[in-house]
Amino acid sequence: MDTHKIIFVLQILGCVLTIGVAAGDDDVNLLQHMEKLNTRRNPFLKQGNQVMDLRPAAQQYILEEFQKYGLDTNLQHFNSTGDTVVSGTNVIGISKVSEDGKILLVGADYDTSEDGDPLANNGGGVAAMLEAARLYMDNSGEDDAFQRVGTVIFVAFDVNSKKYANFKGTPGSELFVKNWLWPYLKKDATKFEGAIILDSITNSNINENSQIIGGDFNKVFPEAYEQILADGSKGNFLGIVSKADQGNQDLISKFSGNYNKDRKGRQFRVQEMQMAATPPVDFVMNMLGHQAHFHFWTMQDESGAHPLPAVLLTDTEVYRASPEGSSACKPTCQAENFLTRERTAYMTKTTNALIATLLDMHAQRRPNVDKDGDDDKDGDDGDDNDGNSGTFITSSFMLTLSLLMVIKLLKW
Repeated sequence: MDTHKIIFVLQILGCVLTIGVAAGDDDVNLLQHMEKLNTRRNPFLKQGNQVMDLRPAAQQYILEEFQKYGLDTNLQHFNSTGDTVVSGTNVIGISKVSEDGKILLVGADYDTSEDGDPLANNGGGVAAMLEAARLYMDNSGEDDAFQRVGTVIFVAFDVNSKKYANFKGTPGSELFVKNWLWPYLKKDATKFEGAIILDSITNSNINENSQIIGGDFNKVFPEAYEQILADGSKGNFLGIVSKADQGNQDLISKFSGNYNKDRKGRQFRVQEMQMAATPPVDFVMNMLGHQAHFHFWTMQDESGAHPLPAVLLTDTEVYRASPEGSSACKPTCQAENFLTRERTAYMTKTTNALIATLLDMHAQRRPNVDKDGDDDKDGDDGDDNDGNSGTFITSSFMLTLSLLMVIKLLKW
């Protein structure tokens, strides 16, 4: 075969493989959101002597994204009172199906501390929530492969005062649970399947002894402690924190199953972190008391306690060393530099598992419609909603086709 024929074969192979990759792409785009969330968003932030509150820009961006996806939107304005009064706005997007359906919630804090990393805590959580909302809606419209059968609420929380240095007012997530969600549920948790909270989901570390499990960690998460220790104390996992008495094992199992099904990012795993029945209070408050899921667990009104099921998806924040060490991307770095290949893979795997879980629990596959919304001529209605089998089949088919074409061309 002469040089021109070899070049022609390589061009054909490249085209076919490109088609295969594009067809199997997850379509998760975290960067577009991270670029919009790469500023500290805090009511006490100052530039010189001037207050520089950048939360409104983030609020508007999240609101417009929710509207773009086709969600019904709502803004919950509130005042949080400590030594002073801080106004806040929770941004809510609702995919509502019926009054009688089950309800699932996905949430993330969008404000930041005065001096923290706006991408790690918690721009990454907001970005994953936005992509989950977008792709859930994209895959469950009138002409799409899935039909929605349950209500999903997406909410970006404001005023996480537990992370503020000098303000001890009520967090926006607590006010959301008490003053918005509980009335929305008509003070009846029967149909509420749980909240999935995304808080600090950007840091993975495959090195041994990168996961900190000292102190009372073993008393709070006894089973997880043994499993992490047996794996060399690596920070290679996404934690899913839960309470044993909340009846949300189905949610946990579905998310864990979808996470493990994803063939990409095999170096990462999901770690169930179920709390002990009577854990040390101080350690629990230090590790978990500042995150939104805690206010679902501790929900109460004038009639008494009404705990709501919730799980926290987290990289465990300060309990995990950064793989970059002193060369880690500083809080002022660009989103594209922050999103290293490993970090992107870690966050994308979480996002894909979340999307698949929403489709599993609150959508059903339409008969005779494939994943692209086209008629499925072979009548296969699909057995699972994970969205990965189609990618694998497409990739395998395209690879086989590529090899056959190369063999044929080599004989030419």
